[in-house]
Amino acid sequence: MLLERTCERCHKKFLKNKNVSLKEWNQHYRFCSWKCLKNPIIACLICKTKFRPRGKRVKTAKYCSYSCARKGQLNYKGGVSRDPNPSQFSFGQRQRIWKRDSSTCKDCGVKEKDMVVHHMTFTKEVLPDNLLVLVCRSCHHRRHYEHDKLKLIKV
Repeated sequence: MLLERTCERCHKKFLKNKNVSLKEWNQHYRFCSWKCLKNPIIACLICKTKFRPRGKRVKTAKYCSYSCARKGQLNYKGGVSRDPNPSQFSFGQRQRIWKRDSSTCKDCGVKEKDMVVHHMTFTKEVLPDNLLVLVCRSCHHRRHYEHDKLKLIKV
């Protein structure tokens, strides 16, 4: 007698192995394979595509691809800057901020080549030097993320 069951993850039909007792089959066999047991099929939060995460992402995956993950971020604005820097924001002003802050991130103290001049008012308008600060890219992203999160809470 062949027993058939539907996998709880992928919904494929599978048959009872003849070496497995009926009691064991009823208690333990809910998935068609180890692949279905260990790696669940997940629907992407953005595009709803079903995918099977691999490696370290098995427990934490929410998105099917890097582009969907970017779209799922709070700060994502369609791949373009919200508004470009004004032409009056000069290279000279940027250099003055670098010199004043000793090429060091004001938040975490790291010295890198890839630093950003951050506008304290979160606008792209031309500001005096005291309202500009030098930060590394990760601290800059954190500042904007926290600012946008606060804006959403206030609304």
